[in-house]
Amino acid sequence: MAQKMADTLDISTEVNKLEAKTEKMFSESHVGVLIEHLDGNIKLLAESQMAFREETHRDFKNVWSELKSSRSDMNINLKIIFDRLSAIENEMAQIKAELKNITNIKADKKSLDAIEKKVSRLELELGGYRQMIAEAKKS
Repeated sequence: MAQKMADTLDISTEVNKLEAKTEKMFSESHVGVLIEHLDGNIKLLAESQMAFREETHRDFKNVWSELKSSRSDMNINLKIIFDRLSAIENEMAQIKAELKNITNIKADKKSLDAIEKKVSRLELELGGYRQMIAEAKKS
């Protein structure tokens, strides 16, 4: 029985030595490698995130610049449309005044028909521009 206890003690001591040796080996080699690997992955992730942030910021600046340019173009086009509408309205007012004078003077039918056609064309054009403006305001 004493021999059996001594053998168990020897085995227990050997197991403790092996565990200590294994623990020491694991902590010195594997943990170090794992930490280095993890550190490398964290640095890679941080670099990727910074590159993404810079790219996103650059893209946002480009989109913002394009929006400002488009807005400027739209304002110029709207000014042109409003100027044209104003010219059409002025021309229509002149034609209507001429029609009143012509009907009072008893103008010939041919002149009256030509003026009425011109008014109709201008009214159609004006209606088209008004519709375009209404659609532009919606969007």
